[in-house]
Amino acid sequence: MGKHEGIGIQSSPRGKNSNTLRLLNAALEGSRKAGTEAKLVDITKMNTRYSTGASTAAGAASAISRTITSTLLKKMLAANGILLSGPNYMSHVTAQLKTVLGRSVNVEHEQYLAGKDGFLIMTAGGGVRSCCWAT
Repeated sequence: MGKHEGIGIQSSPRGKNSNTLRLLNAALEGSRKAGTEAKLVDITKMNTRYSTGASTAAGAASAISRTITSTLLKKMLAANGILLSGPNYMSHVTAQLKTVLGRSVNVEHEQYLAGKDGFLIMTAGGGVRSCCWAT
């Protein structure tokens, strides 16, 4: 049996102060103790460069997105397990993770990740009292 490889994708823009990152690091450390070669990829440090709709900006963003998607996809394809992590922002993933997933639409449609283990760490802060709908 070959070695197990895992990838943890961090999408919290809070950097080293992120609770999500702390949980992801703990999960990756547990994976390492179980014998998995676990690597962390911080997509917030990637230059996702959002398109502004202008043709020159769209062309540049498209080229960058292909590079980001290609680099990340290679890591995902090499892994046996993929752990996505991020904070819950109003019932959504972060803009960084949404951008990467949106630019990787063929990964899902072509089922490149079929047979791989998938995991999710999603954090949410506060409570009912801190929510804008609290009474």
